[in-house]
Amino acid sequence: ISDLQATYFVIESFDELFRMTEQRGFEPIYESLSPGFQYAKTAALDTDHIYHRGTQEYELRGGRGSAARPS
Repeated sequence: ISDLQATYFVIESFDELFRMTEQRGFEPIYESLSPGFQYAKTAALDTDHIYHRGTQEYELRGGRGSAARPS
């Protein structure tokens, strides 16, 4: 998964994901963001539950294309 997606999140079930997104109002969030706003792919937000924090070393060295090996 390192080459396909450098960061990812884990869900308990799709039912949980659907329930959480259905109950959440996204409009105020979208309206508060500047056009073109993006978080860095390595950003960790205050609301994130981090189970393991990697170094991103493999990704930063170029991943598969660089012949780097995951540490």
